[in-house]
Amino acid sequence: DEIEAHLRRALHSYSRIQPRRLVGTLATSSGEREYALASLSGLLTVLDIWYPYDPTTPPYPPNRPAWSQPYDGYLRLEVADAPSGAADELVRIFYTAAHTIDDLDGATSTTLDADGEGLVVLGATAYAAEQLAQSAIGKVSVSGWTPVNIQRWAAARMQAFEQALGDL
Repeated sequence: DEIEAHLRRALHSYSRIQPRRLVGTLATSSGEREYALASLSGLLTVLDIWYPYDPTTPPYPPNRPAWSQPYDGYLRLEVADAPSGAADELVRIFYTAAHTIDDLDGATSTTLDADGEGLVVLGATAYAAEQLAQSAIGKVSVSGWTPVNIQRWAAARMQAFEQALGDL
C-alpha cells in the first residue's frame, strides 16, 4: 500500500508537468448548453473546443465557440443558438489527462513512455526513501546506515526527480 501511494504521488507530479494530450467528443442534446465531462477519463484541463463538429465532414477552419467551465466537471457552450441534438452535431474536446499505470487504481494500461516510467520510479523511490528516513529516527539498526545517511540519499533522489521534472 505504501509503495502504491508513493507511485501515485510520483505519477501525479509527472502528470502535472507532462500530461497526456487527448481528444474526445460529446453528443449534444437539444436545447442544452452544459455537458458533463465525466466521460473524459483522467481529465485535467480542457484546451480547446470545436462546435459544431461533424467527423465525416470536419469544417476548415474549425468552429471555435466561446465556452466556459462554470463548475468542476462541466463544460458550457457560450453560443447564441442552443444545440439541436442532431446526430451529426458533436462537441470535439481537446484536453489533457493524467497518466495511468496498469493495475494502479483500476487502470488497464500504462500510458507512460520508457522515460516517463523511469522518472516516475525515481520519484516513487525518493518518496519511499523519505518515509524510510523518517521511520528510522530513534531506532536501532543492524546496518551502518543512520537516519541521516538515509535522509541524504532520499534528498539526492528527490533533487534528481525535481530536476528531471524541471527539465521537462
